[in-house]
Amino acid sequence: MRLAALFFIIPFLAFAQSKRGGSSSRSFDWGVRAGVHNTETSVSGDDNVRSSDPKTGYHLGTYARFSFRFFYIEPEFQFAGSRGELEFSSSSNQSQFRSFNFNRFDVPVQIGQKLGPLRIYGGLNFNFNRSEGLTELIASGMRDETRAWRAGLGLDAGNWSMDVRYETSMSTNVDGLVFNGEPNDSRLRFTHIYLSLGYNIL
Repeated sequence: MRLAALFFIIPFLAFAQSKRGGSSSRSFDWGVRAGVHNTETSVSGDDNVRSSDPKTGYHLGTYARFSFRFFYIEPEFQFAGSRGELEFSSSSNQSQFRSFNFNRFDVPVQIGQKLGPLRIYGGLNFNFNRSEGLTELIASGMRDETRAWRAGLGLDAGNWSMDVRYETSMSTNVDGLVFNGEPNDSRLRFTHIYLSLGYNIL
C-alpha cells in the first residue's frame, strides 16, 4: 500500500532534514506502537438483536509526531484485529449467539498538547475495513470506509510511551445482518478502548 510506504519514507526524510537544518522550534519523532483494545458493539433497528460483552482484540502500527511550540500533530498507520458477539432472540424466547471477527487498517490523525511527560489529544480516525470475517453475518457488507473520533491520554518515559484512548464511530459500520438465512434490519456501531505501548525509534 502506498499509504503504508509513506509512513516509512517520511521519518527518514524528516530526520535528514533536521540534521541539515540545525536547531529548530519543531522536533520530530517516529516509532512503533502495539497493544490491545476492547470492542463494544451497539445495536439498533431490531429489538431481537442485542450485543454481548465487549471483546478483546489487538492492534499494531507506526506513528510520526511533529512537535511545535504549543501543540503537536501525530498521524499513525495501524492494523487492528477486532472481535464481537451478537445475541439473536427468537419468538420461543431462545437465544443464539454469533461471534464475528473483522480487520481494518486505521489512519488516525491527532492533535495534542504536552504537559511535561503527559500528553492529551484528540482527532479523527479514518477506517478502511476488511469484512471477510463477517461475510456470513452481514447482509449488505461492512462499509469499506468509515470515520471515528477519538480522545486519549499518553505518558512518555524516555523512548517509551503508554497511551489510553477512547474511540467511537461517527456513523453505523454495518447496515443489515443475516441470521439463519433471513435478512435483519439491525445496524451496528463500534466503540473501542485502546491500551498501547510505544517506542520511539527516531
